[in-house]
Amino acid sequence: MIAILIVPCLAACGPTIQTGLDDAQLTMRVKTALLNDPELGTQPIEVQVNGGTVRLLGHVEHADRIAQAERLVRTVDGVRDVDVELETAPREPTSRDQPGRLPSLAPLDTSAPLRLFALGVAGTLGFTPGDDLGNGVSFGPIVRLRPRNGWGPSVGFGWTRTPLRESRDLPPGLADVIVRPVMAGVEYGVTRGSVATAVSIVGGYAFNSLKVDAGKMGPVRAIAVDNGLALRAGVGLWYDVTPRVGLNVFAGYRMARPRVTFASDSAITTPRVNADTVILSVGVAYWVF
Repeated sequence: MIAILIVPCLAACGPTIQTGLDDAQLTMRVKTALLNDPELGTQPIEVQVNGGTVRLLGHVEHADRIAQAERLVRTVDGVRDVDVELETAPREPTSRDQPGRLPSLAPLDTSAPLRLFALGVAGTLGFTPGDDLGNGVSFGPIVRLRPRNGWGPSVGFGWTRTPLRESRDLPPGLADVIVRPVMAGVEYGVTRGSVATAVSIVGGYAFNSLKVDAGKMGPVRAIAVDNGLALRAGVGLWYDVTPRVGLNVFAGYRMARPRVTFASDSAITTPRVNADTVILSVGVAYWVF
């Protein structure tokens, strides 16, 4: 089953990796064009590329250099749009000002990540609209693929831990149900500079377990929960706090209906539990590469 989920995800991630490589090559071309310009080559301009959109950061000596840099970058092959965030400020002399040094041979900044894959952790509030489970707080992983404009692949988790509660159909279970789905699907995103939003729908397999409250006694107790399918839809907001660290906020609805086994002195029952959950999560992730 895991292999069935991984293969489509790898197939969907192929275009993302290719886009990342294209952006890395475009970054090199833009930096080389700036370095080879007699007036802009000595300016401390940082270049970031996301889906063909070039973002210029840093400081220049004169306001005229801002428009000059934008015009130059727009002439570079492969540039779709330019986001200029340059400011004017006095500049200290650098090694690029030394006579006889070829600007085109100046070292390129390779410290910025390609932003292909980010990994982190999120805290999640789970609100269950049904009667079978209560609300709860849990923690789980974040996997973030490269933000893009338009359609692209998406990976989702949405792990929750919520307590069983007595209802018309269920006895008190004296345990928490932990739902850990691993899901993949599609999203539609809009990226503007360091902010990206996306609407996504993902589905996959949930690996579930119980956390039994051994300190409470009752005539009936939950003893097992099975695995099953899960589906989640929602909207996320991503903000790059630094070139490598991002903040992720997500709100959505996850559907899951596992079977829970209850045991008493007289009987064993296995009803299906409504584990549908409204999810609100906040997390931090690091761009691994």
